[in-house]
Amino acid sequence: MHRHILALVLYAISFSGVVAKAAAPADLRTDIPGKSTPPRLQEIWLRFHESNLCQEVDAAFEFEANRMEVWSRADNDKSASKLTQLLEPLAGSHRVTLYSVPAVIEKKSRIENDPPPSLWQNYELRFNLGDSVARTLRHLDFEDGLVSDPSLNNAILKQRLQIYAEQTLNRNKKMERYALDIMDLIRMASDSEVSPGMRSKAAEVGMKHVKNLDGLIGKMIASLTLAIPGPYKGGMPDSNTPVPIIHGKTPLEMAWGVDLRTRDLVRRIYRFIYPEDFTVDVDELRNSTLLESLKTLQITVRDFKGTLAKSSWK
Repeated sequence: MHRHILALVLYAISFSGVVAKAAAPADLRTDIPGKSTPPRLQEIWLRFHESNLCQEVDAAFEFEANRMEVWSRADNDKSASKLTQLLEPLAGSHRVTLYSVPAVIEKKSRIENDPPPSLWQNYELRFNLGDSVARTLRHLDFEDGLVSDPSLNNAILKQRLQIYAEQTLNRNKKMERYALDIMDLIRMASDSEVSPGMRSKAAEVGMKHVKNLDGLIGKMIASLTLAIPGPYKGGMPDSNTPVPIIHGKTPLEMAWGVDLRTRDLVRRIYRFIYPEDFTVDVDELRNSTLLESLKTLQITVRDFKGTLAKSSWK
């Protein structure tokens, strides 16, 4: 799910090896603006992120001297139009090529329009969404709760569960994109060969993304709290308990760590909604570490935010 556009091809082009890219010399970085990139192209790339268009359009950039290629896929025409308008002013002065990949729209079957089976069988979630039958079954063991239930055919319940799944997965996708984009922005801000003004702007946009990521993590915690039984929700890590921290002290090293940790959680959350065996294991509900991991990530992101606020990009 890492960069949903052209997963096999563009991943290799734009983000092949996070570790290698993070440490690579400026002249080897081609997926973010560098010292040889014209200022106008640098500005456009930063505006793409500053305007939050990066959340509407899945795009990969490729820079080479005064040339820029953009591979993009938008889920709707309005977002695609925004990207085109952003790039139009560059047509006469720089070599800019836009490759647009149409979004795949598939007709969903009736089953695909139903809530994921894992949520149908989650009586904690159904109870919290107002299901009357789940109120009766809530105190049973999860194994005993997996029985034929008339409320599974309730259209309102199905709709609520479907909305819950869509909102959770949408936030999950946004978390992943923000984490990756933060990594790219801080790479540019940390590049001593880029002009101070551009470095400062990249850091400013990166900070906005970090704040947005922090907010999404909070919403994800609230969302998953509805689906995990009360005794196993867990709380914030105790102040006396060491919280796993990102190795490294520089903003770039911390950005790398946040990206890796976020992507790991994104995969786990997706598997919570769409597990390989269609239903979440009982042990995953009873001993879930998702909330604890999310809260630890939130602490890490806020620590990263504090580090960025104290950093000098001049």
